[in-house]
Amino acid sequence: MIAVAALAPACGTADPAVTKADAIRRGDALLSQKKFADAAKAFDQAVQSDPNDGELRMKAAEAHRGAQQWAQANRHIILAADLMPGNRAVQIQAVDALNNQSRFDDALARVQPLLTADPSNVQLMVLFANAKARMLTSTYGLLRVEEGMRDGLTFDGARAHVRQAVVQSDDAEAEKSYRQAYAADPKHYDARLGLAGFLWITGKGDEGAGILKLAADDAPAHAFLSRALGLFYQQRGRDADATHYLSIAAATGDRESRLVMADFDAAHDRIDNALRLLDEVARDGDADGSAALRTGEIQLRLGKPDLAMSAAEKVLAKTPTDAKARLVKAQALLANGRADDAIPIARAVIADAPDLLEARTVLARSLEATGNGKSALDEFTALWRRDTTNAEVAKALASLALSFGRAEVAAEVATQAVRLKPGDADAAILLATAAIRLGQFASAERALATVTGPEASSTEVLTLQAVIQQGRGNTDAARATFLRALQSNPNDLPALGGLVDLEIKAGKAAGVKSRVDQAAASNPGQPAYLLLAARVARAAGDRSGADRALRSILDADPGHVEAARLYADILVQDNRRDEAKAVLDRAVEKQPASIPLKAALGSVLDSMGKTAEARLLYEAVLNAGTDAGEIPIKLAALYADQVENLDVALRLAETSRQKSPKDPVIADVLGWIYVRKELPARGLPYLREAVAAAPGNPIYHYHLGFALERAGELAQARSELTRALTLNPNFPYAADARRILDLIR
Repeated sequence: MIAVAALAPACGTADPAVTKADAIRRGDALLSQKKFADAAKAFDQAVQSDPNDGELRMKAAEAHRGAQQWAQANRHIILAADLMPGNRAVQIQAVDALNNQSRFDDALARVQPLLTADPSNVQLMVLFANAKARMLTSTYGLLRVEEGMRDGLTFDGARAHVRQAVVQSDDAEAEKSYRQAYAADPKHYDARLGLAGFLWITGKGDEGAGILKLAADDAPAHAFLSRALGLFYQQRGRDADATHYLSIAAATGDRESRLVMADFDAAHDRIDNALRLLDEVARDGDADGSAALRTGEIQLRLGKPDLAMSAAEKVLAKTPTDAKARLVKAQALLANGRADDAIPIARAVIADAPDLLEARTVLARSLEATGNGKSALDEFTALWRRDTTNAEVAKALASLALSFGRAEVAAEVATQAVRLKPGDADAAILLATAAIRLGQFASAERALATVTGPEASSTEVLTLQAVIQQGRGNTDAARATFLRALQSNPNDLPALGGLVDLEIKAGKAAGVKSRVDQAAASNPGQPAYLLLAARVARAAGDRSGADRALRSILDADPGHVEAARLYADILVQDNRRDEAKAVLDRAVEKQPASIPLKAALGSVLDSMGKTAEARLLYEAVLNAGTDAGEIPIKLAALYADQVENLDVALRLAETSRQKSPKDPVIADVLGWIYVRKELPARGLPYLREAVAAAPGNPIYHYHLGFALERAGELAQARSELTRALTLNPNFPYAADARRILDLIR
């Protein structure tokens, strides 16, 4: 019993030296067999026995690196360096490990003494530069930019996301050190790629690509180098060079490179090549569905959404939450005209993968397809804020902004689209359209001048050129250009509409009536053509023709905004205000969110003497906090006429003026408010501006005449009031105009 008791403690407590040695032996054996994860566990067990053995920690680090367990490997290296301060090789590895952990200040503290002692050491120069540039590794810059380009970002968009904080002085020191290392040994792997990556993330793309090209040419079997270079050349529009290097990368058999090559081929309409590559990748194994989904995307381009849907469903059967698969499904639904079904899927993808900008694009386009233009505009605006390097998003945003009358926004974004995608006809046309809306005809002309090839003589471009000529007062040239645009397509709606606008303003509506009637007959029941026919008929004095066309539209769709507004206007002119109100009431019932309809209804109520109702309607729209369109200026005009809330009226008018500085309606109201505030001298410039812009409007002449009379300029007042009565002896304020003329006489 005594012997057993004496031996018990020895049997229950292992000898640390024996445990450590045994663990090391097991670790070495496993390491030689390349069983890195098991070797790492063995060495970690040995480290627990003796945590102060630096050499042992380096063994553990080697095993963890083999198992790609980088965080554990770096931790062992840094602790080993602390245990072996005199081991220079370990110190250098520790600097690299600290950079890997983003501990850049600690890395600098460790590398600077080493570099001072050995200033010509290329590896130390690179490690110092990495720390200063906040780069985790020498290849970090290239890897991140290449990854961004693969994900669809532009080169500038990709490089902008590499680093969060930049200190210019640190970058200057980093660049100097990279260049010194590269000059000392141009073929040094880390020096070469470190400098190339740094140049890329600091915007010196071409110089960085030149250095990367040397590396790729020296190592054609290194797929990443050729792939990164090929993607860069693709961004620069150097398709031949891009094809060369992407082909080299794909030829290595590297899966990612073959997928990139397939994307490149698809983008350049080499569909057969792309599908062949994707089929090869799929046969070799497509666990994540990348090849299948790319095939689905190509099928979408080929107009085969059902095949795309099938590809997406195969992936979703294995991985129901796969974001890309759900995205392809949403795109297929949208292409099949099922935008309502696409919306919830796109929203779910965004919730799970908020950085997947394509999902936001699908959501925006689906919202647009379902008629929810305001929400679509908001989505495209958010997209543009996230990535101001995407020309397609810029074009979509500019187009929607134009449809909502936001020409300033459209012009700004379209300008960026032209910059991002020089030579793109759609971007140039959008910019020209926005510039025309703003009255900037020279800018519009410059934008159209960049359109070359067949697009330069397209109906769309010719129509815009005609609008520019009309805007500059060259009516004959505009008419000839509109007619030239209509030669290839007599029914082109924008060209026909432009010609109609020109002839109506010139008082020649009858001359274009047969052309419009023929187009409407060729497109039976189409509201846009019927509306055009109604406008021409009205201008030509054919009230019954206008009535028939508008009733045809409104019988099918009582909520048609433009038809309801135009018909109500005709009815008011015929002194059929009750009927006009009924038309607008029905339209508002169908389209309760339509600001233009409510604005028209308010005008009719005002003309019926129901000013209080009009005022309540306008104020309700403003209080709702939505984009109130023309209602603020209408309410301001109403306040001015009633001589009430003039300060509020002034604020409303000034805000409207900021949005549309050249609108004569706003200029007239702003001037009229100053007159009602007993400040006629301040109102006169605005009123003169309105009359100059719209000399055929009797109310503008009346307001100007009223202001001139108050300012004591009686001769000019008499002239303006007389002009108002000459234009329309029965305009709404005719009686007051005659009263003032009598006073002047």
